[in-house]
Amino acid sequence: DVYKRQILDRAKEASAIVFLTAAQRADAESVYGRRDNFVVIPHPVSRPASAEPVVRDANLVVMLARLDQQKQVDAAVRAFRDVVRKRPGARLEIYGRGPEEKNLRRLISELGLEKSVRLMGYTTDPAAVYRKASACLLTSSYEGFGLVVLEAMAHGCPVVSFDLNYGPSDMITDGETGFLVPVGSTGGLAARTVELLSNPDLRDRMSTAGLAAVERFSPETFLA
Repeated sequence: DVYKRQILDRAKEASAIVFLTAAQRADAESVYGRRDNFVVIPHPVSRPASAEPVVRDANLVVMLARLDQQKQVDAAVRAFRDVVRKRPGARLEIYGRGPEEKNLRRLISELGLEKSVRLMGYTTDPAAVYRKASACLLTSSYEGFGLVVLEAMAHGCPVVSFDLNYGPSDMITDGETGFLVPVGSTGGLAARTVELLSNPDLRDRMSTAGLAAVERFSPETFLA
């Protein structure tokens, strides 16, 4: 947008211009050239203090997102039609509110997913949502960072995400701490979700690896 271009056009006047991801900085450098004052400081996330054991529902997938066009929650709903064909007991709980709620309810009904996909409304306790689920989905068309990925990983919940700009590829190591699928590939989203639900050992390995990976995004690292 115009404001962003004005900032970058005047980059020499700033001590630093901060980007949330390395990919954002690289895109800026492709236009403005390498700059010593282009720096990356990602959002931080705190590991939960609780050491209580987690019991995950082997069939539960969750999603926390505004119900608007940017978040493309309808892509997750369409993907879940394929998920339940392979895993009839699978359930998707979607937490959030927004202008697309009526359209999503209609889509859920049209696809015959009323027993498998539920719109849960707003939650005041996202940690509890992540701790009970076996997977979390992200289907946005774009993000500035995608903090939901870090939040899910910090609670040991592997993420299956579109490989969108920006954020997921900076946080997820595909096949190790979660899964990245091509943007718009509901088939890929469904296949990777089924893979996680069908393989608790894989889920637990990704959960453990994700907990270790978020150390790179600790508040201490952010402040440093």
